[in-house]
Amino acid sequence: MRLLSPPGWLTKYQSPISLLRPKMRKGLIGLWLPSVGHMGNLMWDTSGYSNNLAYVGDTETVISEAGPVWAFDGSDYSRKAIAQWHPDDHAGTILHWIRTATTGSRIFGSSDEAHTDRYLNTFINAGKLGVHQRNADPSTIANGTSTITDNVWHMTSVSSTGSAYRFNVDGEFEATQGTNNGDWFADVSTRDNIIVGGLIRSSGFDNGFVGQIGPVAVWSYPLSGPVLYSLANDFWNAMFRRPSRFNRKVSGPTTTIRLDWTDNSEHEDGFSIERKTDAGAFAEIDTVAAGVETYNNVNVPEGHTYTYRVKATSTPLGDSEYSNEAAETV
Repeated sequence: MRLLSPPGWLTKYQSPISLLRPKMRKGLIGLWLPSVGHMGNLMWDTSGYSNNLAYVGDTETVISEAGPVWAFDGSDYSRKAIAQWHPDDHAGTILHWIRTATTGSRIFGSSDEAHTDRYLNTFINAGKLGVHQRNADPSTIANGTSTITDNVWHMTSVSSTGSAYRFNVDGEFEATQGTNNGDWFADVSTRDNIIVGGLIRSSGFDNGFVGQIGPVAVWSYPLSGPVLYSLANDFWNAMFRRPSRFNRKVSGPTTTIRLDWTDNSEHEDGFSIERKTDAGAFAEIDTVAAGVETYNNVNVPEGHTYTYRVKATSTPLGDSEYSNEAAETV
């Protein structure tokens, strides 16, 4: 019996495939991809294809549960000098995959280094996603309501309709928040930076990100709820796949049921094995270590039908979906 997992958006240490599908390229104006051994690529930007972000400080690309990601310690960041980046965009979506070590830091933004009051920046404050926008006018700050848990991966996005902001965490939309004065990336003065991991103004660099940031993407229009939900689902399925090809086999001389499955995840802590007897409820009967793909359920009482399933477990990621079920009557 074989379980077919949904297609993921990541292949091992490669680009986010679903962001590159034709339907996702519409309005995609910036895509930053951490990559192993060199700087992250900047794609579909006004300055051209495959321009690199410059690392400042000891920024590094590391391999995590999500593939290649940037690791920041609060004093470093990645930067690309781009004059007046998309000055006519009054609406859009900023999407990023993040894993915070401490909440209260800036994620991504566009800024003018010569001023203190011309920037757009997404951030985490008190465990909530937020956006801070200024265009030589009073600050526009809006905050979401969903909790961002430290040391756990989240897909987060901020969308602007041109008049208000919407936040999305792990594929779930929150209520519209705040008021957008219509500027978004629009400029009255040249912005000269795209920054991942902080914000640069004339007053200097502040509130650097502490943790890891995966791909960052920007669209020129607000993405719909179903599209964001699909991206979040693709992300989790690819990063943490459930076991498949789950089978059982009876052996003797005492009644033993052997379970076998395929380990499809590279980042589990182990596997949880569950069993139900006849029409009863599933309950965990044992756990095995990461990388194990077999288990013997020994001394099984005769006269019943036993149904089994298995799932991968991980402290930072949670549990995978269950495998298919396999039953045996003894």
